Amino acid sequence: MAYAIFLAGLGGEIERWVKGMIEGREQWCKPDEELSFFETRWKPKSWGAPCRFIFIHKQVRRQDKVPIQLGLFKPIEYGYEFKVIVASKHGSPRRVVAFHDGRGSQEGVFAELKSHCQMDYVPVNTRAGNQLYNVCGYFCA
Repeated sequence: MAYAIFLAGLGGEIERWVKGMIEGREQWCKPDEELSFFETRWKPKSWGAPCRFIFIHKQVRRQDKVPIQLGLFKPIEYGYEFKVIVASKHGSPRRVVAFHDGRGSQEGVFAELKSHCQMDYVPVNTRAGNQLYNVCGYFCA
């Protein structure tokens, strides 16, 4: 279905609700040191049925954008990255998150193939024809 990182691209009603849920939550399930989550079901006014929302916050290292002097000690700062997954998939939240992350990395591979290998165009319906087109593209590039 859909997901959001840092509430990007969500509509007004959903964004307000998600932000309120994250800010108001005091108890998160914490299966390991970095990842915490909780889940709930909710139905926005414009949707037909309630959906499963999985809220994830993960501890990440924050990158410091300012230049540092090389001889000095620089402490590591940590922050949190928030992600909300709207899922129709059944199973534990950990398995749904793993499926979601795996699918996201797979889509990244396809995006890279499209941009760097000119594979955004599929000329024919057969594998051999597409392989021939691809090999010709390698030699011409």
